[in-house]
Amino acid sequence: MRQLLLNILVTGLIPLLSLTAQDKPKELLAAVLSAKGECYYERAGRAEMARVKTIFFKNDRIYTRDGKMDVQIGPSAVLHLAPYTTVVMTDLTELNAKSNIMLELETGRGYTKFSKQMTPGSKYTIKSPTLVAGVRGTEFIISAGDVQDAKAEDADIPSGVFVNHGKVAVRAASSEGDDQEIPAGEQITNVDNALVKGVMEDFIKKKMALFKKMEAMKEFQYKTLERAKQQQIEALERVREGRNFNNPGNSIDEMRRKQSEHFNK
Repeated sequence: MRQLLLNILVTGLIPLLSLTAQDKPKELLAAVLSAKGECYYERAGRAEMARVKTIFFKNDRIYTRDGKMDVQIGPSAVLHLAPYTTVVMTDLTELNAKSNIMLELETGRGYTKFSKQMTPGSKYTIKSPTLVAGVRGTEFIISAGDVQDAKAEDADIPSGVFVNHGKVAVRAASSEGDDQEIPAGEQITNVDNALVKGVMEDFIKKKMALFKKMEAMKEFQYKTLERAKQQQIEALERVREGRNFNNPGNSIDEMRRKQSEHFNK
C-alpha cells in the first residue's frame, strides 16, 4: 500500500513539475549579426560598442550613428538598423513556445525580415512615435520620419510602414482603434497626423533590395549564443541573490564581463 501511494504521488508530481517549468517564461536571444561603423548599445545608463555576437537583453537601447547593424531577435526575425536609428528592446519573452517581441523605434528606420513563420500565438510588435506595426511573418520597413543627417542612407524614407512581403497590421500610436491591414506592395504614411494608405512609391521599392542580403544565423550558431545568454542571466541572478559572497561586484559589470569573455573566444 505504501509503495502504491508513493507511485501515485510521484506520478502526480511529475506533470506538476513539468507544468511549472513550462510556465516559466524565458528571455529570447537577441544578438548582432553584422555591424558597420558607429554601432552601440546602452544598458543601465552605460554605452558600449556593439560588435558581431554582442548579446542584448530586455530594455537594452541599441542604436547607430554613422553606421548600420543587423540584429537577430528570436529564432527567425532579423532587424536592420539604418544609420541614425535607435530601438529599445521592450520585451523578449518566450512562454510555452510562444514568443512576444516588442520593440520601440525611437528614431530612424528599421527593416524587419522573418526567415520563417513565427509559431501560432506569437507576436512581433514594433512601435514608432506615430505608428504601431504588428506582424507574424513578413518583410517591411518602419520609419520614425525624423532626419538627423539628410545625407544618411534611408534618410529620405518618410514616417510610415512599407510592406515588401506578407501583411502588416498598422494603427496610429495614439489610438486604440482598429488596425489597418497593409499587404505587400503597399504603404501607410503619416501625413499631417493622419494615416494615408496607398501603393508603395518606386524609390521605396528599390530599397527593398536590402532584404535579399538579410539572413538569419545558422541554427547551431543560434543555439550557442542562446546558451551563452542563459549563462549570463544565471550569473546575474546569482549576483542578485547574493550567492557570490567572495565577489559580489556589480550585476551589470558581471554581465559585461561574461559577454566580453564570449566575444573573445
